Amino acid sequence: MAKIGLFGGTFDPPHLGHLISAQTIVDHLALDKMIFIPAGRPPHKCHQIISHADRRLKMVQLAIADNPQFEVSDWELHQTGPAYTILTIEHFSSAFPNNSLFWIIGADSLADLPTWREFRRLIESINIVTAWRGGVDIEKVLNNLARTLDPAHFEKLKKNLVRTPMIELSATEIRQKVRQGHSIRYRVPPAVEQYIINEGLYR
Repeated sequence: MAKIGLFGGTFDPPHLGHLISAQTIVDHLALDKMIFIPAGRPPHKCHQIISHADRRLKMVQLAIADNPQFEVSDWELHQTGPAYTILTIEHFSSAFPNNSLFWIIGADSLADLPTWREFRRLIESINIVTAWRGGVDIEKVLNNLARTLDPAHFEKLKKNLVRTPMIELSATEIRQKVRQGHSIRYRVPPAVEQYIINEGLYR
């Protein structure tokens, strides 16, 4: 039985923080592979302009090309309507039966989890792993969740906290630097940086 991580995100662009967090979790949980899932239309970003799906997919492909444990799926990009996580998990559970699946989120997403569609069924359906790299008061997040969730759900989430390296990177900051004409070297993989330059993204 394989252990498979599922890492959803806008990835606009994918940066070294994404890659380091993903590798840390692969190592910590002894995963066989990590599948990056570029989001179609994230429900929480419906009013935000994001790069075209094909470009985000290409950037992820470039970012992970040299890591045999990393793969990318374009499944969400072909769905119509908001990309609710529960639907994505149902798809991958069907695609990988009899395997152990792990859905990767950040600590900020953990705090918002009770607002997600069918979040209780989500917790029951898959192992949710929280990548915590600092910058978020995790004790406050856990205390708030303890008041919202039933004990079994809370304990399931709490046991899957993974501390990842503290890397001050965000896609928003990277896009802003490109607009300002600043270098994004050492923030994204070289192939992603070159693609952004060649395609004139974020200008």
